[in-house]
Amino acid sequence: MAGGLPLEVNDAWARIAEEMLVPVSEIKRKKETLLAAFRLNHKKVVASLKSGAGEDEVFKPIWVFYDALAAFMIDVYECKSVLVTADKVDISKTLP
Repeated sequence: MAGGLPLEVNDAWARIAEEMLVPVSEIKRKKETLLAAFRLNHKKVVASLKSGAGEDEVFKPIWVFYDALAAFMIDVYECKSVLVTADKVDISKTLP
């Protein structure tokens, strides 16, 4: 089943387009618009948290779709852990 996923994704887009009576290209554009608005609002929330603001000063989006998208997209946009890829090097052993 090599290449099955792209076919499934395209089939999903086609089913959505058929159900909504809207071209796939327009649905994809609307999806990108929603995600861009979510990213913008989420960036403001994160920035207000990093500024050391009190709880009452944290940015609270008023965009109607923010909470709905945050419910399942927040994990995509927030880092759960940090991966250190550099090996530890003892500098004293590398100097002449």
